[in-house]
Amino acid sequence: MNDYVEPIASYFGEAFDSIPYVRQYFELLQSDRLSGDRVTEVDLLDPVDSVDMTEEFDYHPLFESPEKLQLLVLDDANTSNHHCLAADLPYPGCVIYLPHDDSERIVFRNLIEFYKAAETAIATELPITDFHRTAAPSSPDQTRLRDAISAALHDGDGPALHLLLQAYDLHDDSLVSRMMDAEDFCLRETIAERIASHPRATLLHHAQRCADDPHPNVWRPGVKALAAVKSIL
Repeated sequence: MNDYVEPIASYFGEAFDSIPYVRQYFELLQSDRLSGDRVTEVDLLDPVDSVDMTEEFDYHPLFESPEKLQLLVLDDANTSNHHCLAADLPYPGCVIYLPHDDSERIVFRNLIEFYKAAETAIATELPITDFHRTAAPSSPDQTRLRDAISAALHDGDGPALHLLLQAYDLHDDSLVSRMMDAEDFCLRETIAERIASHPRATLLHHAQRCADDPHPNVWRPGVKALAAVKSIL
């Protein structure tokens, strides 16, 4: 075991070897710990600082979620915004963005994609957020994700639910209907955004409900979702 990577291996324990690219990422970091400025918002943390920073987030609901997110803070550019590795859900190895004034979202498929985006941000002198994915990739294990979403919905774990839903393909119509009927309009907003980026004919009735929703945060993406579904019919 590379001594540089050891703090991360100790932090995740047995799960370490199952996290895609985690060893490769920190070995890249050992060769070049990318650090830009407030424009690029790039300042990647070494293993010790990454673990220390993560422990400071014990107040954040996503870091104490029962849905096994297992988050690790990856950077600190003194902006109060952070990228985090998700070791388990929504799916192992994805990178999540935690802004201080907006909702959390999945922005990179894996750690290597994140590292390359940081390199490009520095090379182009552009914010790393310019290289975020506009639509979250789907989890490769939709069955396990569906079960986690159902549990979060039952337990009222809103923060985890909103994040997990971003990687869900909405194949369980009953579960989607339960979320559409929930009081939290943010769930309908996320469903609308997901339909717009991954339209299917079977989602037409949900897209229509979103488009007809009285809340502007829902009907705006709902109109896009409805148009996306109709374009493939």
